[in-house]
Amino acid sequence: RLGHVDMVQAIRSPGSTLKPFIYGLALDQGLIHGASLLTDAPRLRQAYQPGNFSAGFSGPVSPPRALNYSLNLPAVQ
Repeated sequence: RLGHVDMVQAIRSPGSTLKPFIYGLALDQGLIHGASLLTDAPRLRQAYQPGNFSAGFSGPVSPPRALNYSLNLPAVQ
């Protein structure tokens, strides 16, 4: 393969694909709006400890920013 990765057949997490739908549902149900502040901070609940790909945190973020940067923790919120 000369160092190339077949992105069609590669095994990967569906999280980034699902995030627009998660935010869309939250908007439709009135749980958030475009100016809401979501928390991008560590969540510690027993064995479940979601994190961001960057391994860092951004603090309060708007839904558009969280979606733009594909942040996992605001989507969990």
